[in-house]
Amino acid sequence: MLEYTLTVNNGSIGYAHHEDLPQEYWDIIHATIQTWHEAFTHLSEFRMVINQPILVQIDWKKVKESIKTQNWNDHWKISFKITTVPNDRVNTDCYAEALLHHLFLILNLSNPHCLDLRDVTITNGEREIRKMRLDSDAWFEAWLSAINKYHINVTRLPVSTVFKWYLSLDIGAKQLATNSIERALFALLQYAGMNMLGPSTLVWLRHSLKALYGNITPIALTFELQQKNIILPEQSEIIKMAISNLYDITDRFVNGEYNINHPMEDDGLDSGAWGLQLEISIVYRPILAIIIASIQQMILEYERN
Repeated sequence: MLEYTLTVNNGSIGYAHHEDLPQEYWDIIHATIQTWHEAFTHLSEFRMVINQPILVQIDWKKVKESIKTQNWNDHWKISFKITTVPNDRVNTDCYAEALLHHLFLILNLSNPHCLDLRDVTITNGEREIRKMRLDSDAWFEAWLSAINKYHINVTRLPVSTVFKWYLSLDIGAKQLATNSIERALFALLQYAGMNMLGPSTLVWLRHSLKALYGNITPIALTFELQQKNIILPEQSEIIKMAISNLYDITDRFVNGEYNINHPMEDDGLDSGAWGLQLEISIVYRPILAIIIASIQQMILEYERN
């Protein structure tokens, strides 16, 4: 057996303190602090056997010491201890990255945007060996819009509850989804890994939504969301419109009928670029909130049963 220690740099809690923030921002910040307190409590012994005989561990005590509570945008480092047998086919840093993907889902399904990994490097000593990106800003914006505009039932769940449900899925090191919940979760990870906001990002959200609810019309899906108490009856029309717009944009995109953006997407050169960003933003926020709320409901049902 061999042991490796890898370091992940530039993880972020995701919130900065600003005195002029509205109250709902402060409520989310305080909830985030509580989530991380729970994470340190419940995940202090966190280890995940990804593929026998490989064991990946995090020293949560060191992570806790490295976070400065006065500024939640401070970056921190995670040290991984990886115990494995020699394997010419797999680099050990793959297991560190796999574990970060698990943590991203566990913590952000507990409290959207409490873990941001948009500019992460994994190093072995001084040598950078892997980069990764998982951006949770969209989760934050979806949660805010769910609270302030759409009244979608996105909530905060105990880390321990999400953790137990997630482990029951037994995803491990799987790289290919083989059931509906894996397709929904993997699509969320694909979405979080994208650099730009555009119609291609909405394709992943549609994939995730359809993995959860099947091939269903906007009217039928809106009714089901209402029956599940994910949305309020008075919000049904605006939610139905968001779902219809999601279907319309993604259909036109894959059929070559959508006026896609230039890779630069500079609205200074072309003001039309801003219009596309706005159209996409109006759609992704309620759709992502619906997906998060739906998965959270599944988690709560698992706990009850």
